[in-house]
Amino acid sequence: MTVRLAVGSHAAVAWFKTDSERVADGLEAAHDEILRLARQIEYHSELAPYPFMAERLKRISDDEERNAKALGDRLMALGRQPLAASSGAIRTGRNSWERLVQDSDDYRALLRRLSQLWVRWDDESSED
Repeated sequence: MTVRLAVGSHAAVAWFKTDSERVADGLEAAHDEILRLARQIEYHSELAPYPFMAERLKRISDDEERNAKALGDRLMALGRQPLAASSGAIRTGRNSWERLVQDSDDYRALLRRLSQLWVRWDDESSED
């Protein structure tokens, strides 16, 4: 059996990574999810039955894109190259209510992930 390690790649085996590398990996995953969620909410804004709902969803999508940019800037400071667009699929629904519930569920999951990363980052890099 031959084991190959990619030098200089972020595909290293998890147990060979430093704590900072693992946190940066988590931040990259969160960045991808923020981009995916922003794209999903923007798509849902286009399907919204009422103009006020579409406008609000579009503002939320724009806010999330700004958040993704800020996180992408932080990742670049850590030596990473964040993706410009999310690779994840957006979720759709049969009606505006179902889409709103999906957006809310996805947003809560993202907040949980970011909270977990914040605790890990705070513990490992208190000077940051």
